Amino acid sequence: LQQSIKEHEGYALQALDQGNETLAIEVAEKISELETSHSEQQQANESYLKNAQRLKDLIKKSDRQLMDYKRQLSMIKTTESVQKATSAITDNFTASNSKLLNAKDSLERIKAKQALFDDQLKAA
Repeated sequence: LQQSIKEHEGYALQALDQGNETLAIEVAEKISELETSHSEQQQANESYLKNAQRLKDLIKKSDRQLMDYKRQLSMIKTTESVQKATSAITDNFTASNSKLLNAKDSLERIKAKQALFDDQLKAA
């Protein structure tokens, strides 16, 4: 458009040089239309550039948010694994503790029998 405007300005000057004011006025009106069109296109272009930048910013923000969500998900999975492991250890400990209590009771019964036997031997 810029080139077309300059071209028409040349036509207007030629028309004035030739004394043809009517043609010069028509060309001036055409130049005005071209300048208006150029201005509108420039405003639209600036608007598109601003919107494109805003979209890029939104994409960057979304990427950062997605990375944060992935990190949180990883932490949740790790916590879940630790909780499962803790539960398994607790279950094993409880089962082992129960066996240890049974073993302790058995040892105490055996000791009691041995003590009774020793007492019977001493009494005899």
